[in-house]
Amino acid sequence: VGTDFLYPEEAHDFYEFLFVEKGGLICETEKERLVLEEGDFLLIPPNTSHSSFSAQGAENSVIMCVCFKSRSGVLSVINGKNRLEEEERELTSKILTEARATFVFPFDKKLALNANPRLGSQQLIEIYIEELLIKLIQRATYNNDKFQVAADSESSKKYLVGETLKILKKR
Repeated sequence: VGTDFLYPEEAHDFYEFLFVEKGGLICETEKERLVLEEGDFLLIPPNTSHSSFSAQGAENSVIMCVCFKSRSGVLSVINGKNRLEEEERELTSKILTEARATFVFPFDKKLALNANPRLGSQQLIEIYIEELLIKLIQRATYNNDKFQVAADSESSKKYLVGETLKILKKR
């Protein structure tokens, strides 16, 4: 994006994340004004009013914007601004590489497939996005006593054992 980039205020019923690969971006939400620099990731939850524009002095910024739907409440642990670690940044590079080989760039709000996209490229993009989100969730919840994996609960264990026994009895 150029120094005059401005995306007007909007809100929608899906998640959006922004990643600054190069340069900078300012994102204003209902609650705060966030300055995003190279390596920053911002997860914007559904129905959150937000707008974004070029950061002062940031020329030729490279910004990744991905929108997706999810019913998982666990994403709330990574809402807001996060600094990506090297492994997570490698995933964003994979997403961009596949996207450039799959879609027509530059685009204006709506992606269009290349005339001859690589087989499986859209699936890889989804996999890399899921892996990125999982890595961020893992980092946010590692050694956090307030967050408990559902499979550790007694009722979940009983359910899983019961389902496993049903399958074994059928065989």
